[in-house]
Amino acid sequence: MWAYPELRFVGDSIAYHAARSPRRLAIRWNGRDADFADIDATVDQLVNRLIEAGLRPGDRLLYLAKNSEDFFLALFACARAGACFTPVNWRLSGPELAVIVTDIAASMAIVDRELEPLWTGVASRMPADAPIRWID
Repeated sequence: MWAYPELRFVGDSIAYHAARSPRRLAIRWNGRDADFADIDATVDQLVNRLIEAGLRPGDRLLYLAKNSEDFFLALFACARAGACFTPVNWRLSGPELAVIVTDIAASMAIVDRELEPLWTGVASRMPADAPIRWID
């Protein structure tokens, strides 16, 4: 039997810890610390922005970025929204990335601005109405 009945989905885990230990360290990245309350609030804001942009339960969200705390925020936001988080390796070549972007058929993408030259070569493989959100 599962010891944590409150945790039914991945998206529940941050809220669970934020309710029990809000000021406990959740992530440390490049000298920045964030506690569970901060992460929970940030994930809620991202969920709202993604839903306002058109993300629906069951949709695929393509994530193309270098390693950062943004990965976890997007992962948990997708989980809360009921969407499928689909991270793509930023080290792929343009042709490799093009095949994957086509196969994923994502309805939205989050892309690191630093990877804009790589993304420009494959963006046409996304549906024409798919919103792109940039990480600056």
